[in-house]
This record gives sequence, C-alpha cells and structure tokens, in this order.
Amino acid sequence: WILLQVLEGFIRFGYLPFRAKLISFSILSISIILILSLSELTLKNKKDLSPPPFASVAEPKSSQVKKEDRVYTIQIAAVNSAKQADKMIRSLKKKGVEGLYVVKTSRRSGGHWYKIRAGQFFLKNQASAHANRLVDSNSIKNYFLISLPKK
Repeated sequence: WILLQVLEGFIRFGYLPFRAKLISFSILSISIILILSLSELTLKNKKDLSPPPFASVAEPKSSQVKKEDRVYTIQIAAVNSAKQADKMIRSLKKKGVEGLYVVKTSRRSGGHWYKIRAGQFFLKNQASAHANRLVDSNSIKNYFLISLPKK
C-alpha cells in the first residue's frame, strides 16, 4: 500500500509545472544538506566530549616485534618492471646513492612491484638523517622509511 502511494505521488509530481518541480527539488536538496551537516556536527561534538583513552601505557602484543629487533631502510621508489628498476638504480648510483637494492613483491591487481631501497640502519633517526641528506643533495626527491624485522 505504501509503495502504491509513493508511486502515485511521483505521478502527480510529474504533472506539476517545471517551476514547482524546481522549487520542490531545491527545498529537498537544502533539507538533505542541512540534515547531513547537523548529523556530522553532532557526531563531531560527541567525539570531542568523549573522555580520553583510559590507559596511557599499552601492553605490547605477543605478535609485535621489539624495537631492538628491527632495522630501517629507505624506500626511494616502487616501479612496475625490472627494466624500470634497473634504470633507476643506474641513475641513483650516478648520483652517489649507496647501498641500493631491489625488493620484488606481488601486486594485488597482478604483476609485481619492484621496490628500490637504500641502506639498513639500526636506528630510525639514522635512516631519517641519511634520507634527508639524500634529499638535500638532490639525489632523491622523496622517500619512505620502512621498518623491517632483523634477520
């Protein structure tokens, strides 16, 4: 019964003049926007009023690896082919970047990523400092610091 009433309403709406349809659509659109913005605002206020997390010290999970058991490397790029990776390695070596290596990983969409990385550091700040020196010397444009388990 409700579905029939809705369909009848659409049919009657079709007979209205264009100006009435435009005004109705405008009022409906503005109402929806206001309702959505108010609901987001109330959600934001609820988040702001929520108490801070209970414990400041979290127990490490058994699956987590200790920081001492990590090494850090600088990922400079990820390309789609071994040929592109070789070309980039040659270019980086000409710029004086040392400790380069490539990691081949599978892509979710098929194919592979060839990740170009440089160096292995025991401390994150050492890796970051080295990467920043490479950026400052215009050897690389950007990078990611990657944390890996020690072998």
